[in-house]
Amino acid sequence: MPYARIISTEFKSEQDLEIAVIAWKKWYPDNMPASLSRHIVRTGDKSTMMTSVYENEELLNEAQVIAAQWWELYGHHVYETIVFDGPTIDWALSKCALIIILYKICCFAKFYDCPAL
Repeated sequence: MPYARIISTEFKSEQDLEIAVIAWKKWYPDNMPASLSRHIVRTGDKSTMMTSVYENEELLNEAQVIAAQWWELYGHHVYETIVFDGPTIDWALSKCALIIILYKICCFAKFYDCPAL
């Protein structure tokens, strides 16, 4: 069963965020276990939310141990971190949620006479 880790991070400054993200992008491909997906979303001037989905809980735990090495190198750029993890929701439910979201976007676009539709 796939397991996900979501990390909400606030950095000390915008510059700290830029340094840490660049360092992560260079470091993780050669060090972290393969994931089903991995995304970083910039949620504010100095904050991000990263999601990683692994094939199973063992890989998720392995990734945590390995990522600790990166945190030793770059953790001083971080002000605060909140971590969530657990099994992913069944794909069928996710697909259903996606359909509902797309439907609402289409309705919103039609209401505002979106030229793309």
